Amino acid sequence: VGANGMFLTKLEYGIPRWQVAASYSHKTSDPNASAGFGTAAGKSRTGETDALGLRGYWKPETAGLIPAVSVGWDTASIDDDGTDGATEETTGWMVGLSWKDAFVDGNSAGLAFGQRQYASEVVGSSDDPADENFIWEAYYTFKVSDNVSVTPAIFGLTDPKNGTDDDLTGAIVNTTFRF
Repeated sequence: VGANGMFLTKLEYGIPRWQVAASYSHKTSDPNASAGFGTAAGKSRTGETDALGLRGYWKPETAGLIPAVSVGWDTASIDDDGTDGATEETTGWMVGLSWKDAFVDGNSAGLAFGQRQYASEVVGSSDDPADENFIWEAYYTFKVSDNVSVTPAIFGLTDPKNGTDDDLTGAIVNTTFRF
Protein backbone atom coordinates (compact mmCIF):
# COMPACT_ATOMS: atom_id res chain seq x y z
CA VAL A 1 0.00 0.00 0.00
CA GLY A 2 1.48 3.37 -0.97
CA ALA A 3 4.52 1.77 -2.64
CA ASN A 4 5.79 3.18 -5.89
CA GLY A 5 8.28 0.38 -6.40
CA MET A 6 10.03 -2.50 -4.71
CA PHE A 7 13.19 -4.51 -5.33
CA LEU A 8 13.80 -7.81 -3.51
CA THR A 9 16.70 -10.20 -3.83
CA LYS A 10 17.90 -13.26 -1.93
CA LEU A 11 21.20 -15.12 -1.93
CA GLU A 12 21.60 -18.49 -0.24
CA TYR A 13 24.25 -21.16 -0.01
CA GLY A 14 24.39 -24.51 1.71
CA ILE A 15 23.94 -28.25 1.75
CA PRO A 16 21.16 -30.33 3.36
CA ARG A 17 22.87 -30.16 6.80
CA TRP A 18 23.42 -26.37 6.85
CA GLN A 19 22.49 -23.25 4.96
CA VAL A 20 23.01 -19.50 5.15
CA ALA A 21 20.88 -16.90 3.39
CA ALA A 22 20.73 -13.13 3.05
CA SER A 23 17.93 -11.06 1.62
CA TYR A 24 17.76 -7.38 0.73
CA SER A 25 14.82 -5.23 -0.25
CA HIS A 26 14.40 -1.60 -1.25
CA LYS A 27 10.96 -0.01 -1.21
CA THR A 28 10.11 3.40 -2.63
CA SER A 29 6.96 4.94 -1.16
CA ASP A 30 4.71 7.81 -2.08
CA PRO A 31 5.33 10.40 0.66
CA ASN A 32 1.70 11.58 0.29
CA ALA A 33 0.20 8.12 0.91
CA SER A 34 0.01 6.08 4.10
CA ALA A 35 2.21 3.00 3.81
CA GLY A 36 0.29 1.27 6.58
CA PHE A 37 3.28 0.49 8.79
CA GLY A 38 2.93 1.69 12.37
CA THR A 39 5.75 3.42 14.21
CA ALA A 40 6.49 3.94 17.87
CA ALA A 41 4.31 7.06 17.82
CA GLY A 42 1.57 5.44 15.69
CA LYS A 43 2.47 7.37 12.53
CA SER A 44 2.98 5.91 9.06
CA ARG A 45 6.25 5.35 7.23
CA THR A 46 6.45 7.49 4.14
CA GLY A 47 9.99 7.37 2.72
CA GLU A 48 12.23 4.75 1.20
CA THR A 49 12.92 1.58 3.16
CA ASP A 50 16.03 -0.60 2.93
CA ALA A 51 15.72 -3.97 4.69
CA LEU A 52 18.23 -6.75 5.32
CA GLY A 53 17.50 -10.26 6.57
CA LEU A 54 20.07 -12.90 7.53
CA ARG A 55 19.15 -16.55 8.16
CA GLY A 56 20.99 -19.76 8.84
CA TYR A 57 20.49 -23.28 10.07
CA TRP A 58 22.61 -26.26 11.02
CA LYS A 59 21.59 -29.88 11.68
CA PRO A 60 23.70 -32.51 13.47
CA GLU A 61 24.61 -35.65 11.52
CA THR A 62 22.65 -37.88 13.90
CA ALA A 63 19.70 -37.31 16.21
CA GLY A 64 20.59 -36.99 19.88
CA LEU A 65 21.17 -34.42 22.58
CA ILE A 66 22.56 -31.82 20.19
CA PRO A 67 19.69 -29.91 18.54
CA ALA A 68 19.35 -28.51 15.05
CA VAL A 69 19.78 -24.72 15.27
CA SER A 70 18.07 -21.98 13.24
CA VAL A 71 18.86 -18.28 13.60
CA GLY A 72 17.54 -15.13 12.00
CA TRP A 73 18.12 -11.38 12.23
CA ASP A 74 16.32 -8.55 10.43
CA THR A 75 16.88 -4.82 10.24
CA ALA A 76 15.34 -2.04 8.19
CA SER A 77 16.24 1.63 7.70
CA ILE A 78 13.41 4.01 6.88
CA ASP A 79 14.02 7.38 5.23
CA ASP A 80 11.09 9.21 6.82
CA ASP A 81 10.12 12.85 6.87
CA GLY A 82 11.99 13.35 10.17
CA THR A 83 9.01 14.21 12.35
CA ASP A 84 9.22 13.37 16.05
CA GLY A 85 8.21 9.79 16.73
CA ALA A 86 8.94 8.57 13.18
CA THR A 87 10.72 5.22 12.97
CA GLU A 88 14.17 5.40 11.40
CA GLU A 89 15.32 1.82 12.04
CA THR A 90 13.74 -1.50 13.04
CA THR A 91 15.30 -4.70 14.36
CA GLY A 92 14.11 -8.25 15.10
CA TRP A 93 15.74 -11.63 15.74
CA MET A 94 15.03 -15.30 16.54
CA VAL A 95 16.72 -18.54 17.59
CA GLY A 96 15.14 -21.96 17.13
CA LEU A 97 16.26 -25.33 18.49
CA SER A 98 14.75 -28.66 17.42
CA TRP A 99 15.43 -32.24 18.39
CA LYS A 100 14.60 -35.15 16.11
CA ASP A 101 13.69 -38.50 17.73
CA ALA A 102 13.31 -36.76 21.11
CA PHE A 103 13.02 -39.43 23.84
CA VAL A 104 11.26 -41.82 21.39
CA ASP A 105 12.06 -42.57 17.72
CA GLY A 106 9.70 -40.58 15.49
CA ASN A 107 8.90 -37.91 18.10
CA SER A 108 10.34 -34.39 17.98
CA ALA A 109 10.69 -31.38 20.27
CA GLY A 110 11.44 -27.73 19.74
CA LEU A 111 12.06 -24.40 21.41
CA ALA A 112 12.15 -20.96 19.80
CA PHE A 113 12.61 -17.45 21.17
CA GLY A 114 13.33 -13.95 19.95
CA GLN A 115 12.02 -10.42 19.54
CA ARG A 116 9.45 -9.30 17.00
CA GLN A 117 10.35 -6.36 14.78
CA TYR A 118 10.49 -3.15 16.84
CA ALA A 119 11.66 0.42 16.30
CA SER A 120 15.33 0.41 17.30
CA GLU A 121 15.76 4.06 16.33
CA VAL A 122 13.04 6.73 16.59
CA VAL A 123 13.29 10.43 15.65
CA GLY A 124 13.45 12.57 18.78
CA SER A 125 13.87 9.55 21.06
CA SER A 126 16.37 6.78 21.53
CA ASP A 127 13.88 4.23 22.81
CA ASP A 128 10.82 2.36 21.60
CA PRO A 129 8.66 0.96 24.40
CA ALA A 130 8.34 -2.27 22.37
CA ASP A 131 12.10 -2.94 22.45
CA GLU A 132 11.66 -5.09 25.55
CA ASN A 133 9.28 -7.51 23.79
CA PHE A 134 10.24 -11.18 24.00
CA ILE A 135 8.47 -14.13 22.37
CA TRP A 136 8.99 -17.84 23.04
CA GLU A 137 7.39 -21.18 22.25
CA ALA A 138 8.00 -24.85 23.03
CA TYR A 139 6.45 -27.99 21.53
CA TYR A 140 6.65 -31.77 21.58
CA THR A 141 5.29 -33.93 18.74
CA PHE A 142 4.07 -37.43 19.60
CA LYS A 143 3.90 -39.83 16.68
CA VAL A 144 0.75 -41.83 17.51
CA SER A 145 0.95 -43.94 14.33
CA ASP A 146 2.39 -43.69 10.83
CA ASN A 147 -0.56 -41.46 9.90
CA VAL A 148 -1.35 -39.52 13.10
CA SER A 149 0.71 -37.13 15.24
CA VAL A 150 -0.25 -34.88 18.15
CA THR A 151 1.67 -31.70 18.99
CA PRO A 152 0.97 -29.83 22.22
CA ALA A 153 2.69 -26.44 22.39
CA ILE A 154 2.97 -23.55 24.82
CA PHE A 155 3.95 -19.99 23.98
CA GLY A 156 4.42 -16.64 25.62
CA LEU A 157 4.84 -12.99 24.74
CA THR A 158 6.37 -10.46 27.09
CA ASP A 159 5.46 -6.82 26.47
CA PRO A 160 3.90 -7.48 23.02
CA LYS A 161 2.02 -4.16 22.65
CA ASN A 162 4.52 -1.30 22.55
CA GLY A 163 5.37 -1.06 26.22
CA THR A 164 1.95 -1.83 27.72
CA ASP A 165 3.26 -4.77 29.81
CA ASP A 166 0.34 -6.91 28.62
CA ASP A 167 2.11 -10.28 28.85
CA LEU A 168 0.41 -13.25 27.23
CA THR A 169 0.78 -17.01 27.69
CA GLY A 170 -1.12 -19.68 25.80
CA ALA A 171 -1.27 -23.28 24.70
CA ILE A 172 -2.46 -25.18 21.65
CA VAL A 173 -2.80 -28.82 20.62
CA ASN A 174 -2.43 -29.64 16.92
CA THR A 175 -3.41 -33.06 15.58
CA THR A 176 -2.20 -34.05 12.12
CA PHE A 177 -3.80 -36.84 10.06
CA ARG A 178 -2.00 -38.07 6.93
CA PHE A 179 -3.84 -40.16 4.35
